[in-house]
This record gives sequence, C-alpha cells and structure tokens, in this order.
Amino acid sequence: VSISGSSSSKRRQTLIQASKFDFDGWRENSAYSRINVLAIHREKIDKHSLNLIALYRDYEAEIPSSLNWNDFQESPESASQNWLDVNGREDRKKYLFAIDSELNFSSSLSGQITLFFESSDSEEYRPFNDLFDSNSRLGLRALVSYTKGRSSSRLLLESFVENYEWQTFRPGQNELLNSYKEKRRPLNLGLQSSYDISDAWYLEAGISINYLSYDLEDIQTGQGEDRYEYDAQVAPFLGVNYKFSESFTAYGSLGFGFSYPSLEETLLPEGQKNPNLKPENGLTQELGLRFKSLNERWFLSASLYRMKLEDLLITERLDNGESIGLNKGSAINSGLDFSLRGRLIDSNLKGIPSVRVFNSVSLGSFVFDEFEDDGQDYSSNSLPALPSFKSYTRLVASFEKGYSLNLEHHYTDEQYLDDANSETLDAYSVINAGASYTINIKDKRLDLSLGINNVLNSDYAAMIVPNAPSFGSNLPRYYYPAFPRNYNFKIRILFS
Repeated sequence: VSISGSSSSKRRQTLIQASKFDFDGWRENSAYSRINVLAIHREKIDKHSLNLIALYRDYEAEIPSSLNWNDFQESPESASQNWLDVNGREDRKKYLFAIDSELNFSSSLSGQITLFFESSDSEEYRPFNDLFDSNSRLGLRALVSYTKGRSSSRLLLESFVENYEWQTFRPGQNELLNSYKEKRRPLNLGLQSSYDISDAWYLEAGISINYLSYDLEDIQTGQGEDRYEYDAQVAPFLGVNYKFSESFTAYGSLGFGFSYPSLEETLLPEGQKNPNLKPENGLTQELGLRFKSLNERWFLSASLYRMKLEDLLITERLDNGESIGLNKGSAINSGLDFSLRGRLIDSNLKGIPSVRVFNSVSLGSFVFDEFEDDGQDYSSNSLPALPSFKSYTRLVASFEKGYSLNLEHHYTDEQYLDDANSETLDAYSVINAGASYTINIKDKRLDLSLGINNVLNSDYAAMIVPNAPSFGSNLPRYYYPAFPRNYNFKIRILFS
C-alpha cells in the first residue's frame, strides 16, 4: 500500500509519500516487511532554492540463504537448514535528514551545498553469531560550477564522518563474543572541466583526489584506538566527443578509478583489523557512438570498453558462512554494450496499436589476468558469476482509450560458479507480461495493471554465491532460487 500527497505554489512545493509492504515469502524463512516514509519540501528564495529532505525506513527480512544443487532442484522453496534453525533474519531502522541549497549567483556562477545526517540500527541473527550494530554518518557535499563562453568547470568537495559500533553474541545466547567501534573519515576533492573546441569537437577532463583514514577501538578489551589510513588515491579522466551530424556522435574516454574496501571487508570475522587490504584500482578505456534518426523515431547507442583491474577485492567465504575480504591478482574486463529504443509502429487508426520497442545487449569477456589461490593458478580463467552475454527486450503496445500491453524477455548466458571454472550455471530465459488500463473521471485518474512474471515458470537461479565453500559431506550452496510464476495486480488513484 502506498499513499502520496503534494501541494505546490509559485515558491513552495511539498511532497509526502508513505508505503507499507508485506510479503510472506515463497521460500521458508523468507518473509519481508517494510515501511517507508519520505518528505520533501522545496522553498524558492529569490534566485536560490532550499530543499529539506527526511526519510524513515523500517524493515524486517528473514534470510533463507542459498541452496546446494540437490535442494535447488528438488525443493527450491526450502531454506538452508542452519538458517532455518536460528530463524535467520535482519531487522533494520534507518533515518536520513538532508538540507540542500541551490545557489545561483549569476548566469555564470552557481553552487550547491548539501548537509546530511544518516543513522541506522540493526539486529541480524545468523547461524555463526548474532550481530547488533549501529551506524551514524554526518557529511557535507559542496559543488561550485562556473560557465563562460564555450568552457565550464565544476569543483566538488565531499566529506563525512562515519561512526560504526557493533557487538556479536553467541547464537541465541547473551554471551558477548566481541565489541568494536570504528570511525571512518573519507575525503574527496574533484575538479572537472569541459570545452567546446568547435561545433563538432567537445573535450572534457577531470581529476579527483581521495583520502580515507579510520580508527578502530576494541571496546571489549578496553584497548585504545588504532589509526589506519590509505595512501591518497588520484583518479584522472579524459573524454572527447565528435559530432558528425545532428544524428550521429562518437566519443571516447580514458580514466583511472579505484574502490576502497567496504567497512565489512576491512574487518576479519572476529572483528580485528584486516591489515593488508588495499583499494582495488583499474584503468578504463571506452569508445562509443550515439545515433538518432532525423524524425527521432529511433535511438541507438553502442560502446566498446576495456578495464584492467589490479589488487582485486575478493570475498572469500568460510565454512561457517562468514566471509573475509582479500586482495588477489588482476583481471581484464572487456566488452560491447548496445541499446536500441524506438517506435516500431505509429498508428492513429482504430484498433491498431502504436508499438514501442526497447532492447539492450551486453557482450563481455571477464577473465583473470594473474590470479593464484591456495596454490592453484587460475590465470586466464573466466571470472565467476559474470555471464558473457545478456539481453533484454521489451515491447509495449498502446491502444486507444487507455489500454496497453507489454511483453518482456530476459536472457542470461551460462556463467561459472567458481574460479576454477569447474562448475557452471546453465543459461536461462525469463518472460514477463502485463496489461494496464487508465480511466479518467473528472478530477480523478484510475490506473489498473495486471502483471505475470516468469510466464513459462522457468527454474533458474536469480543470484549465485561464487566459490561457495563445502565442508564435511555437505555440498556447496551456490544457488538462490528465483521466483516461480507469480502475479501482481495494482490499483493507483490520482486526485488533482
């Protein structure tokens, strides 16, 4: 159930949305419940504007966990026994408050300043421990933009202080295993400039400097804070566009990027610092084109890319279900992304629908360049959980008097389940269909829609756990079963 309301005047706009979602789950131990409340107020002050944003979210989610091959085939509705035994679940509350100001000093100079505070509390019950944590984040984002003639520049500053506290207990007991507090302080400074060299050539360049430090305190033992920090990461970027005509544009880019370890990856399962973890980094190259027909009936885009990744951040799962983050080896990801959208049939005739088509295709090669693990050399193997081919097609037929029909087809090629490429997940297709009808009654609008997901009731895994461990006589649990055929019906009433 979702309810929203808004009001607006020349200088003020207010939007409030509230929703409640409950789902019993089609698998054991998979019920889900969520409450969302969002409020946004916008106030214009002379040439400037002020936005106030508040968000509250409360959800409870049971965790059925992944399945081994036998259970995936014979009883996909079941939950993993160890998660079912402890009623594995997560309960989380989140609050977000933000003040965003948009400043217009002149036709050339503008700025944006955002202050935000975010807080959450969570309880998670797992077979290996019970986790209780709280997180708060106070941050600032400032952007200054300057435009003059054919050139423009933007200067960005982002920073926040994050405090994270957590305790773990023995499952189902009140026995404290560990208690830690971590304070993270990331800082990002970026500069981006662009220049219209001519009516055809457009050049863009940028650079960002990023720094992260954090303190870790063991509350249980009473040890003092330990300071950890990463070297500053410098990420440059260069891009160029060339417009052959109003219909056809080509572009290219070269950039260096990186990814800091997540908060969970910086810690070992017992809570201690993961001392040798480094940011993952990579060099990206891309060439692409965009095309639109003269009557703007068809739009096409295609891009070739290559990404060399170093110091890969790998999640290694342990026998008891816990995981640790590691840096291992390098990889080369390359591929082609293609998308097409347009009007297949334009019709003003009675009984003949207008038909629109949307299509996207991804072709890729994702391989380890150099990678060894436990004495095994996996260099040149394909990365697990990354299919080499994916496609999505959607057809929408719109009839007169508010009727429409839609049909979707998803295809995902086979993918490997482990670094050794010894286990695979078969390719699969999924078809979804739907119909909608709109009724206008004076100052009200009624939208009705009916959807059928997984029309052919295909059995497939919506998500996999790469390199899932196996221990004892147990089979590895790679598979998260996808929903069988299911239906949805929606009613939306709009008042003006």
